[in-house]
Amino acid sequence: MIGQIQLVNLKDPFEAKELIAKKKEEIINLATNKTPFSLNLAGMQRY
Repeated sequence: MIGQIQLVNLKDPFEAKELIAKKKEEIINLATNKTPFSLNLAGMQRY
């Protein structure tokens, strides 16, 4: 299973991309903590 996030109506998509890259670990941790059952079924997250 692949999770995706869609961002729309951004003033500066490149700035958003940089911010997401900087916060990558935080985003992964938030997703992991919200869906531990799914991770047990699918294994670990892939980058």
